Amino acid sequence: MYEHDGIRTVEEWTKFVTEDYKQETALDIPSGPQDHNRFLKPIKHIYKQTVYLIKHKPLVLGAFIAIAIVTTALAIWCTSFLSDKLETLKEETDEKLGEEIEKGKVKPKHGSKKVD
Repeated sequence: MYEHDGIRTVEEWTKFVTEDYKQETALDIPSGPQDHNRFLKPIKHIYKQTVYLIKHKPLVLGAFIAIAIVTTALAIWCTSFLSDKLETLKEETDEKLGEEIEKGKVKPKHGSKKVD
């Protein structure tokens, strides 16, 4: 591996790879990144903690799982409940706005479509 400290143009690169590299000292090619341990360490820690909970504190693990299930169920229920309410509210607002436009209380914005 060779270091190129010159200008990064096509001509300079071509000159470097065809001639100038011979005058440089070759460096060892580094091995791949050694950061894999940085990512594996937290995963191993989580695994060890989970195994510990399963063996020694099954009620705590059960509570975590129950909380996760209840939270997911509430999120799904609230989302479906609120989406129905929002759709109803939108329809009611569109109807009221259409009535007010027809009565002349509100002027439609430029380029807006007429509400049926």
